[in-house]
Amino acid sequence: MNRIKSVFSIGLLLFVGATVATAVVKQSGEEPAVDNATSARADALPSDGLVATFFHGDVRCPTCRNIENYAQQAIEENFAGQLTSGDLHWHTANYEAPANKHYADDYEIFSSTVVLVRMVDGKPADWRNLNRVWEFVGDEQAFKGYVVEQAEEMLKM
Repeated sequence: MNRIKSVFSIGLLLFVGATVATAVVKQSGEEPAVDNATSARADALPSDGLVATFFHGDVRCPTCRNIENYAQQAIEENFAGQLTSGDLHWHTANYEAPANKHYADDYEIFSSTVVLVRMVDGKPADWRNLNRVWEFVGDEQAFKGYVVEQAEEMLKM
């Protein structure tokens, strides 16, 4: 009887360990923290124009991915001409990556968000952290309307 209990206990511990390991791999494996061609870097920023950047952390949950998708769609669907002309640029960046950590301080980033930066003569002239995207993430139409409204205001400046 003791042997059966021991085998059962070991089996249960292995099951729990495998479950925890699977959860950790899924959580950490969602999106590698890699800077790529779409990352916001100083050499990729225009000297003049509006830069719309989705900032994310090392771990990207489904809600964060929705924020990115809705924001990118709002920009691409409503500002195709400005994107083509170079008056508007879309980027994504991991604000927790070592090269991008300064953005967290520069733009008051503490979680996934969209930041609009108006560049003049190669320097940020004005910026907005659209942290209200979290309020609208459950309503795609309201979310996109908010992003479009904010971008239009920044483009008029």
